[in-house]
Amino acid sequence: MESAGHAPDIYHDDENEYYFGTCSTETPESARNCVYDKGAAHWFRENTPNHVFNGSAVEMAEAMRIELMQQEHYMDILQQKGKFDKETESLLLTQSDIKSSGRALYGYRRGSGVFVYRDGAYSQRGCRAWRGVLRVKKLRLRLYSLILVVGREGFEPSKAKPADLQSALFDRFSIDPLFQFADRIIAKFPHVANKNLFNYI
Repeated sequence: MESAGHAPDIYHDDENEYYFGTCSTETPESARNCVYDKGAAHWFRENTPNHVFNGSAVEMAEAMRIELMQQEHYMDILQQKGKFDKETESLLLTQSDIKSSGRALYGYRRGSGVFVYRDGAYSQRGCRAWRGVLRVKKLRLRLYSLILVVGREGFEPSKAKPADLQSALFDRFSIDPLFQFADRIIAKFPHVANKNLFNYI
């Protein structure tokens, strides 16, 4: 997410989960000019072969192992924390009954209002991309954070190491997006990374 310009950050948490989402002020440039999903992308290629587009939002999200942001989160949570999509638009998670009609949800802010409308799932615009969400169980992320803290500091004072096993450990873990966000959790919620973590779980 970060390398694609989504500026991922924690925008919400509830009793059981943290929500990491696309928190860039405007929708990510790398994802603009896309359609909604694989079916829409197929339709677009078949019916407008001379037009260039940027793939589908759902497929891009799946490649990152995340999902599109829900309408309720976009309007009632994210947009209450700042002013997003003042000049752009974001495709949002669309229910099956709407998708079955060939349409998809997208949202934006204009002035003091936040709006969500329906458009053709195959519609693509240069100002429209998508916002994604990674939902993480609090227990699971606490364990990830513990691994990071112990990996860096250990439960005992640091000792000389004959081999750089720690670097190898982090190289292997870096493929999982949860470890990419664990540092943010440690900074925002210090108790999550407490070495007495088992008191919490």
